[in-house]
Amino acid sequence: IRAREAMILAVQVFNSAALSFKTELFAVLANIAWTYLLHEFYERKGVKIIGDDGRSLLLGQMIERQDCPISEGMRNNLRALKAIRDDVEHKLLGKGDVQWFSRFQACCLNFNKVLCT
Repeated sequence: IRAREAMILAVQVFNSAALSFKTELFAVLANIAWTYLLHEFYERKGVKIIGDDGRSLLLGQMIERQDCPISEGMRNNLRALKAIRDDVEHKLLGKGDVQWFSRFQACCLNFNKVLCT
């Protein structure tokens, strides 16, 4: 449920006319949504997602695992999304929203497909 709600929030934020830093917020929230979704997958498989240091598996770690349940195309989309999310810490990206529309739309469609499967 948290995964779905995080993605819904990402889409709502991106569609909001009141915000000017949509790229940044979408990238962060979508990353969180995918992290929650894959955490749920691995927990159901009995895979330990919390390390000895108390930190959970990162999205980047999960998409590189051999048993990751998503296609290589979906993984590539998430790698690109992660790069955008990482840039958020150092740049203002809002002016490039149009540049990433197709990536963001693919991210949402992929998420929906995996959630339904």
